[in-house]
Amino acid sequence: MAKARPSLTLVEMEKKLGYKVDSSTYPNKNTDSFYLDLRQIPKSIYLRTRQELDEYERRTHRKDVRAISVRALPEPDLVHLRQNTSSDSTPLWFRLPRKIRNRIYDFALPKGNWQIEDVDDFNRCNFIQSIGDPSGFYFPLSGKIAALGVNRQIRQEALPFAYRKTLFHLDDMDDLVKLLVAIGKVGRDNIEMLELAWESRADSELKLDENPNMDDSSLLLPTLHAARCVQLLKQCKRLRSLRLHIGSDLINDISPDDFKAHPGIRELCSLRGIKTVQICDLGYELVDDHGLAKWLREKMESSTEEEE
Repeated sequence: MAKARPSLTLVEMEKKLGYKVDSSTYPNKNTDSFYLDLRQIPKSIYLRTRQELDEYERRTHRKDVRAISVRALPEPDLVHLRQNTSSDSTPLWFRLPRKIRNRIYDFALPKGNWQIEDVDDFNRCNFIQSIGDPSGFYFPLSGKIAALGVNRQIRQEALPFAYRKTLFHLDDMDDLVKLLVAIGKVGRDNIEMLELAWESRADSELKLDENPNMDDSSLLLPTLHAARCVQLLKQCKRLRSLRLHIGSDLINDISPDDFKAHPGIRELCSLRGIKTVQICDLGYELVDDHGLAKWLREKMESSTEEEE
């Protein structure tokens, strides 16, 4: 269980912040609202003030403070993405039939791995700026794939194959939601391999705030963003390989009825037709041939037609 934080009065927290958290500046209490990192905004003024104070203190003590870019989109190697305006002749590469070019992209682009190195940096740059680019064309997938930085047309043609060759590792459901928004339509249409820990920081923090004495099993089964996560995963039309990490205590210690009835697990079971599903514990040991893990794997690998 998390250590209890020293309690401050509302007045003490407002003094540290330098302002009062006014309930009139937030949406209707009946509407769920979220911070940028997908934590739910508490409806209680006290909890809301404490969260804003925590965020203020965290940013105050952050050593590597970088200014937020005012550019609408990131500028990695994409400064080289110039449209070929030469009127002399069509480049030899583009004289090849598109089908042949696609086969070359598929053969030549390397396999890769992708993960969020710095959550704050991802939230501040990639996630915010991607909102202005719903296609996902400018998302900085990899600076190591030279073909993505040649020109606009080659990037447009090669990007789907780059996504298909990349294994995405996510340590948290909240990060997956942000990634699937950030990569846009081209990313969601082509991502094939995904590794995900079925956990949620935002969900755990919310549950602890509402009930500090809640048992560990309730904390580890996420609910808050499960529906949003699965909705976005269903848009990943080519997803064929999914490795899920679930705490072993959830698989071994929870009653089958409670596990199967949990809202987050029910959402996960609605994701069907994935060719390969692996269930691992948090120590990377495969457990998908045992009990509830086997049941969950078989549900997700089955098609809706089989269920009928």
